[in-house]
Amino acid sequence: MAVTVYHRRASVIARQVAGSTVLVALGTTTGNIKTRAAELYTLNKAGMMLWELLGEPQTTDAMTTHLADAYGIGVDQARADVQAFLDELVEIRAVEVK
Repeated sequence: MAVTVYHRRASVIARQVAGSTVLVALGTTTGNIKTRAAELYTLNKAGMMLWELLGEPQTTDAMTTHLADAYGIGVDQARADVQAFLDELVEIRAVEVK
């Protein structure tokens, strides 16, 4: 069985703003003239920790263990939270999936 690995995209910039982590997902529009457009996403503390992990390729299992250990929560809850987080990042194209 193949293992899915996630890694953050270089086209997504993370910045600290007023105590929160904000992701700026840069994209280009289609057409003859290319222009830059950006969308902003705010992360909570757990999201910030998971985003930092994604600086290196990560599996869901590794991220689940890290989240469960860091927050003292059950593995099932951590897995659900990690998967929901990754699903959102995939939807906004903030991570690469291999």
